[in-house]
Formats: sequence, C-alpha cells, structure tokens
Amino acid sequence: MMNLRTEVAGEVRVQLHRAYKDDVIPGHTFADCDPIRGDQPCATVTWRGKPDLTDITGQPMQVELRMRAARLYTFWAE
Repeated sequence: MMNLRTEVAGEVRVQLHRAYKDDVIPGHTFADCDPIRGDQPCATVTWRGKPDLTDITGQPMQVELRMRAARLYTFWAE
C-alpha cells in the first residue's frame, strides 16, 4: 500500500527482488506492475491487475520503486 501523489505525467511502479540476490521475482517486475498515478492516499500495488502475493508469502524480499514526477509519503505492507 502507498500514500502518494504524482504530477499529470508522473507514475510509480514497484518491483520485487529476492532478498540477498540480484534476481527479480517473476511476475513482479516494473514491466508487470500497473502504474499508479494521481493523488492516492491508499493505493494498492498490482501486477497485471492482481495484488496477490500468496505465491511469495514468507520469502524475504526487497522492494524497489521507480518514481517519475511523484512524491511518496508512506509505504506499508499488510
């Protein structure tokens, strides 16, 4: 979940990596991530329309953000 705001041409995307490795978790790349735009006080991150992380639950991971013309206020996981 994220609280963010973008400019008209801005967006935020999220990519997940396996912790301690340099590989991206398949299906959770920047290319798979649906762009988040606008004033979003409680945006859910989705990859190809799905927010589901059950296939990687319990795995340590790193979160990478790609932001363009955006401000991120908070980021949290539920």
